[in-house]
Amino acid sequence: MKAFLASAFALGMLFNSAIVWSFAPPPPPVYCASNGANQYWEYIDYVAIGTIARTSGAEAGGYYDGSAISTDVVQGDNYTVTFSHANPHGGYVETWVFYIDWNADGDFTDAGETALTAVTYTAANYTGTIAVPSSATLGAVRMRVSMGSNFYPAPPACGTFQYGEVEDYTLNVVPATVCTESYEPNNTKAKAKPIVTETDVTSQISTATDLDWFSFSNTMASPNMQITLTALPADYNLKLANPSGVVVKQSKKTGTTDEKIIYNTATTGTWKVEVYGVNGAFSNTQCYTLHVSTSSTPYLIKEEEAEAGSIAMLMVYPVPATDQLTISFSSESAQPMQFRIINASGIVMESGVVQVNDGMNQVIADVSTYAAGIYLVEVRTGNAIQHQKFQVIR
Repeated sequence: MKAFLASAFALGMLFNSAIVWSFAPPPPPVYCASNGANQYWEYIDYVAIGTIARTSGAEAGGYYDGSAISTDVVQGDNYTVTFSHANPHGGYVETWVFYIDWNADGDFTDAGETALTAVTYTAANYTGTIAVPSSATLGAVRMRVSMGSNFYPAPPACGTFQYGEVEDYTLNVVPATVCTESYEPNNTKAKAKPIVTETDVTSQISTATDLDWFSFSNTMASPNMQITLTALPADYNLKLANPSGVVVKQSKKTGTTDEKIIYNTATTGTWKVEVYGVNGAFSNTQCYTLHVSTSSTPYLIKEEEAEAGSIAMLMVYPVPATDQLTISFSSESAQPMQFRIINASGIVMESGVVQVNDGMNQVIADVSTYAAGIYLVEVRTGNAIQHQKFQVIR
């Protein structure tokens, strides 16, 4: 027997180099079945998160297998989920539970795997926030969306419940891209760090009080500017200050939407740009990307990018006017404002530049020498223009 084992071992050693070991990947988890028994009164008609956005009707059997539909989510990040229900035969209140198998072990019973619970009262879209644990297993994890009548207990992760529906989807968990702040300290305008135009700059808003200031220069050959802020891990905004240090334009989109400032100008010098978190938003693991471009030709401003809201509540009084006209408006920031008064023939009667403050402002114009007629007030801040008509009487 020993001789046989020795021979077998020798034979194995002889042919070891020809042996190919192969291991099949573990099979995907098998999840418990779940469904709503009755969709006559209510069913899920919309679910959206990331790149998933599905509108649907009542599903046969009260269940939809959308596990082939996926979207990426990043460890440690938060995501908005949008959802709505239909009540084809009357309005009912619905309870929603979003179960997510963060550790990919085939169940929804672990801590944090009841990711969101919500109630919808009408057929309108509702939103909630799903937080991806920093410890979530990388790769595909199951998200189960269960919706049931609010008259009954919240729908369970497994099994059949009376009224409502269940839909399954896949979230693909990807690792956070760890980056560092390489420009600190730059939390004040005076400490703004120089950057090179036409080059991506990556950094962090790493605390709730962190501010990032950068400086760059434009030239007579390329005075016009476009500043973009992308890859936002949280709600960040953007400000541009002119060589005198006055903030002349802002971009304040909500959420993680890209921010953009276009400022076409003839003023050259050292400009400064600020990146900051809204209401203390920050990430000490995720970087944003800042990019400054300059051009000899003005940048095209799309309608949705115009800062129509930078000057608001424009009013002129008294109307009609005789001697003095008050121009009243609200400004979102301290900035220079150009104004003109134009008559019906297009002749500019008066023009000037004034420095306005954040909040309500007034400019007084002398119209005592104007002939009776209709005039137009034009105010301009950056690339935003607003008009208001008024009448002079004699």
